[in-house]
Amino acid sequence: MRLILPTESRELYQVQSSILEKIESTRNDYDIIRLALLSTLPPIADYTTGAEILQAATPNCFEALVIGAFLNVVWVYNKDNAPLNMLFDHLKLLDNEQQAIIWYLQALNQLYRDVDPVNSLETSVKTYERHVNNYLELSKRVSPLDSSKYLKIAHSNIRQILSPDDFSRFTVYDYIEPMFYIKRHITGVVLDKSQYDSVKWA
Repeated sequence: MRLILPTESRELYQVQSSILEKIESTRNDYDIIRLALLSTLPPIADYTTGAEILQAATPNCFEALVIGAFLNVVWVYNKDNAPLNMLFDHLKLLDNEQQAIIWYLQALNQLYRDVDPVNSLETSVKTYERHVNNYLELSKRVSPLDSSKYLKIAHSNIRQILSPDDFSRFTVYDYIEPMFYIKRHITGVVLDKSQYDSVKWA
């Protein structure tokens, strides 16, 4: 496992040292996730290491599996997406919101492999109706009438739009908070202002 060196980023190295101390004393899954996400931040941006670190979390940690599956699909391009497979193994034991996340990740997995993701996206939005990214992706692949409907639903589901001023107040710890990462990068209920402005809302 590759760790951040002080010569690469003094700030990230200090945060890493603090997290490693916590893991050594408590071995909390959320700290393992924070350590993994830390390695994905610039100037390191090592997504492969991030995905590898997540494997140290307990096998039933939903957030670790979700973020691991996302990294494998979008950044690592791992054909054998073990975290996604494990999520599907537990699918029927999870609540509707969690199932919707899994189906959205499956859609991304299909999308990056040139497989039609519509069925998975439809399953995702039917399973849980309060996310954003699944509706946005589905809106690109349906009729104009349905697209408009899905865009309106997606817009109504946004909980927060992050401005440049918001980011100026962030610390490293904000970026590596597991649930914030999932809301921003996977469910989409938290959007950057630039992302929001790039969508032609119905």
